[in-house]
Amino acid sequence: MHKKSGPSPTLTSLPFYRRPNTILLQTQFFPFKYAIKMKPIVLAMIICDHYYRDVNTGKSVISGTFSTISSASFPSNHGNCAVYIALTDVASTGEAQLEFRKEGGGFSMQLPPWSVGTPDNRRAVVEIGGNINGLPLPQQGDYEFVLKWNGQEIAQRHLNAFKMNVEPPRPKE
Repeated sequence: MHKKSGPSPTLTSLPFYRRPNTILLQTQFFPFKYAIKMKPIVLAMIICDHYYRDVNTGKSVISGTFSTISSASFPSNHGNCAVYIALTDVASTGEAQLEFRKEGGGFSMQLPPWSVGTPDNRRAVVEIGGNINGLPLPQQGDYEFVLKWNGQEIAQRHLNAFKMNVEPPRPKE
């Protein structure tokens, strides 16, 4: 068998063509062109009690971060819950949406989407977030917040809900 001489193609030697929000790829192995949609990079996704943006400074304020919720019984609603998200490399305007769901299925809730604009500098950090009053927890177990960009899942954050044992108070002697 005759082997071709010369270097074999590597990822860095393949011809990539950059467009504003897609990458086109064509090589000897893929004689046709196909587009790869660009998605932002998720720097942070934090579950917390409260989130707000200070109107004077523009700073995001996050308080009470957590990854577990305890409840005396299920179904339950968690009173204060917020999600903070930081993105970078936002190449084009898009829609970011959170889905809260039970891992393994059985429960899913879509939250209202955010319309995210393209910053002047792709290295800029785009911060979004919101508060959820009365987060529904139908049963104990593992849940997740899933971040979707234009319908494609790009990040997830896990949350565990468990039943805490509450003992009645003992009478004073």
